[in-house]
Amino acid sequence: MRPLRTVLAGLLMVGLAESILVGWVFKVDKLVATLNEGSRIRLGSGFAVLIRWIIPAMLLVLLALLARPVTRWTTRDLGRLAALPRGLAIAAEAGAGADRSPAREPPPSCAGSTGSATCTARAATSAAGSATSAARSGASRG
Repeated sequence: MRPLRTVLAGLLMVGLAESILVGWVFKVDKLVATLNEGSRIRLGSGFAVLIRWIIPAMLLVLLALLARPVTRWTTRDLGRLAALPRGLAIAAEAGAGADRSPAREPPPSCAGSTGSATCTARAATSAAGSATSAARSGASRG
């Protein structure tokens, strides 16, 4: 696969060659007369100016900009806008986790004990938190 810059340069050169051929070699005036014969929309003399002068000039400017080194295209991010998508993703991730938290498992230290008061209190707190978040998510949907 070819690099994008190569493909764009090729397209710009083909467009430049076409505008030069149509504007100067094949005489754009004949083309305008032929198009005006069979059309309700008439092309004026501005079309000839576009094909001969303006389009080739614009394509040359774009080709010159494409030929510049890549390092000159980089700019400084004064407003720190490049960090904005990352911050939005973090905020969305944090918000999504608050609504849809799965039922909490007891901590690994309580896995083997069945009657400890600390583990029973932790399990009750996590079950109440899961029920509250489930009720919140159900109320926001309905």
